[in-house]
Amino acid sequence: AGEDRGDDYLGTLPDCLLHKVMSFLPARQAVQTCVLSRRWRDLWRSMPCIDIDDDDFVGGASTATTGQLSRKVRWRQLMDFASNLLEFHDVHVIDFKPPFLERFRLHLAHSWTAPYIRAWKGTRLVECCILGGFRHRPAAADIAVGVGVPLFRLPWLPSVSTSRLKRLHLSGLVLDGCFGECICSSCPVLEAMELKSCSCEFNKIESATLKSLAIHGCRSCFLEGTTLAIKTPRLTSLLLRITVYYELRVRLVDRMNYLIEASIREKSYEPINFDNDLCKSLGALASVRNLKLSWSRSMVFILSSYYSP
Repeated sequence: AGEDRGDDYLGTLPDCLLHKVMSFLPARQAVQTCVLSRRWRDLWRSMPCIDIDDDDFVGGASTATTGQLSRKVRWRQLMDFASNLLEFHDVHVIDFKPPFLERFRLHLAHSWTAPYIRAWKGTRLVECCILGGFRHRPAAADIAVGVGVPLFRLPWLPSVSTSRLKRLHLSGLVLDGCFGECICSSCPVLEAMELKSCSCEFNKIESATLKSLAIHGCRSCFLEGTTLAIKTPRLTSLLLRITVYYELRVRLVDRMNYLIEASIREKSYEPINFDNDLCKSLGALASVRNLKLSWSRSMVFILSSYYSP
């Protein structure tokens, strides 16, 4: 009894406050709190935020051989930890009510994980981790996989798993043709989305609820390029920073009457080329309060916008 009372003042707080404290910790450290006392033993199973980061499994090695072995061991530990955490989260917890996550974060963006992600078994393990996190229907999701060129394809997400999603950040992923449809039909409350260094196979972003959209360094997966149509009438903030290897056209569909700020910079290695007259290209942004445009003389800026007057 003294173990749970005595000097364990933090442990006397209600679960909701302890979960708030744990939400600031990486998942590995949050789980390690189970050794503090009986009071903490099962708290990790019901914490509303899960943050899995490969930085927590970084270790040093003195030789190349030892380093390779160490990286393989760390990768195995990382995947075992993530799989067990997601499998046993919210299992056998007394009085546990909401089976949902407020935030799910999975960052496998360290260079040492890239070779294992590329392997077939590694790809399957990462896919299981992502699906395991979305199984808990998070309100916010932040997924980053790989460094540099996107090497992992985002798995298909069941509509029920994204029904509570309000914020979505994706980095270093290949987004297939179904991604746009998922945003349109399976994310009914999505308010903010950020895509960073992704390869795009989809051709539209359509959402009646989206208020903030940021796209950084994304490119087309196809040699002939992709026309990305953006139809988000409730948007208040738009940020486009697209560095492309293949032509990626951005088409703003309909006038954005709620837009407060927009910053657009698209670049490539081709001469500047405007599809339409610049004024027409900016037609969808006519109501914006703060607008910032930038491009380089040696880079391409292609913005095709239209709306019905």
